[in-house]
Amino acid sequence: MCGIAGMICRQDEAVTADQVRRMTDTIVHRGPDDEGIHVRDNVGLGMRRPTLSRTWIPSRSEEHTSELQSLR
Repeated sequence: MCGIAGMICRQDEAVTADQVRRMTDTIVHRGPDDEGIHVRDNVGLGMRRPTLSRTWIPSRSEEHTSELQSLR
């Protein structure tokens, strides 16, 4: 499960990376493995993301796999 956070300030105010990092720290439970932050002028965005393990993806049956290959 991922999480995003962000803020927009008035044009005469700047957003700092520290402000966004504090927001993403509060949603660390949504994705403890990866974090991204982007700040530009009065806009700041942050995200948290878990690492997805291959074991989380359900296996496909041979029939389903052949159907997918025939669509290519």
